[in-house]
Amino acid sequence: MNSGISKMADIDPPDQHQPNSRPYLDNASFFNTIPPERIGLNGEYDYHGLVKRVYRAFYEQMAAEELQSLKVKQRGSVIILAGKVTTYAQLTRLIQIALSVEGTVEVEANGVMVQDSRELGCSDSGFLGSHRYAYGCTSDQAAWR
Repeated sequence: MNSGISKMADIDPPDQHQPNSRPYLDNASFFNTIPPERIGLNGEYDYHGLVKRVYRAFYEQMAAEELQSLKVKQRGSVIILAGKVTTYAQLTRLIQIALSVEGTVEVEANGVMVQDSRELGCSDSGFLGSHRYAYGCTSDQAAWR
């Protein structure tokens, strides 16, 4: 039993011979970067940072009246639009602005009602740049990727 204790005493602690005895800490730099969807208005960590930056982009590029019936939410890197817009062109512009904000991967407009729905056809779909969209017939719903 004494020989087992002496064998344990002969083992040097790892930090005496290696500058970093905890190699798992080398990956700690991964946690020093903020995911793009979590960057706030001033570059700080903000859980709802993406939606705040999208709101700011909307208000910088559109009139406040155009945004009064619009709700914007965030689910990770996905922006979710809900409410009313007056035209399909306005919805398209909102989606383009949201997609231009760093960290936005997809825009869902399932809850958006276009007041002038004569512009839309049932089951309309296509591409806006490299992002796919599709509209349903029920309430002018759209999903953009």
